[in-house]
Amino acid sequence: MKNIMLCGRYRPWATMVYIENALHQIQGVECTYAGSGWGKRPGYKGDVDIRQLIAEGVPRPDLVLLIDPGGEYFPRGLESLDCPTALYLVDVHIDLQRSLEYAQFFDYIFVAQKDYLGSFSIKNSNTYWLPLACDPEFHQSISTGKRYDIGFIGQVHSPERKSRLEQLSKRYVMNDYHQFYPKEKIGPLFAESKIVFNNSLDFDVNMRVFEALASGSMLLTNRLTNGFSDLFESGKHLVAFDSDDEMMALAEYYLTHDQERERIAHAGQQLVLDQHTYRKRCETIIHTVYSKNTARCAPIRTMSRKDTLAAYTKVYLRHRMIDPLLSLLEESRGCGVQRLPTLLDCGEVFLRRLYRSF
Repeated sequence: MKNIMLCGRYRPWATMVYIENALHQIQGVECTYAGSGWGKRPGYKGDVDIRQLIAEGVPRPDLVLLIDPGGEYFPRGLESLDCPTALYLVDVHIDLQRSLEYAQFFDYIFVAQKDYLGSFSIKNSNTYWLPLACDPEFHQSISTGKRYDIGFIGQVHSPERKSRLEQLSKRYVMNDYHQFYPKEKIGPLFAESKIVFNNSLDFDVNMRVFEALASGSMLLTNRLTNGFSDLFESGKHLVAFDSDDEMMALAEYYLTHDQERERIAHAGQQLVLDQHTYRKRCETIIHTVYSKNTARCAPIRTMSRKDTLAAYTKVYLRHRMIDPLLSLLEESRGCGVQRLPTLLDCGEVFLRRLYRSF
């Protein structure tokens, strides 16, 4: 039995939810949660020390896995663990520098967007492409009928995405895409749509691609990079467009050619359910880590105490986490860390927090 300690900033709609669900499905794996809390979901503080958890009786992990935190969570003690550590970077395309700062703490790096692999592998050879995926429990759904011509779930904060959604909604029946939908509603709504629309913000192969395909409806998406052509074939598993005019023409064509649309939808669904589930992603992580003799190659493991504290300080400054910063400031006494700049940075974080509270 391998015990995997799962870490990250919990959000009900985030990738970590599906990763945790998948780990519980794998035989021979025990999942211990050490991430943050949310509502009634219990959790730990943002700078939880994994060494302290172990000392307090939490099962000793065989692997610590952090899912891209992207917020006020980053655990302490990673540099001195006797088990391998792994990081799954989901939003690397949004803030590459932030992701690079995280990566130095981990032995294994898994990157969801293929085009960014080189930025990490130059410093750590244990870097791997691991695309996002679907969870059949949530995303596969039996449709009782198609209520919408085109369905979309997601944020509408990109001018390009907003414009394209407005063009489609003027001509076709769509759901209220300004509304927030919990993860339990994603599969059913997509299944009730003849076509599911996707417009990726930075040509990333996002969660919606896999979720839409798993629903059994045809996906219409802007043409993506980041390994998109390695995963899917346009016209066979989904349909990709390169311009607004092509988007509108393809939507019209497939809404009036039901058999072709359903053939593509079925092929796409079969592909993701066979090859691109979060369970398979978790199995890949576990196999990769333990087929490499559990190498301990994270840069943080060989850093001096001074540099280790500086690395944690940089992460907590980025997330504007006051209490961890003050704790690090106290720990830095006698370690040669330049305390005045750190103190000034802490003051800036505090003032920003204070300003936002009014």
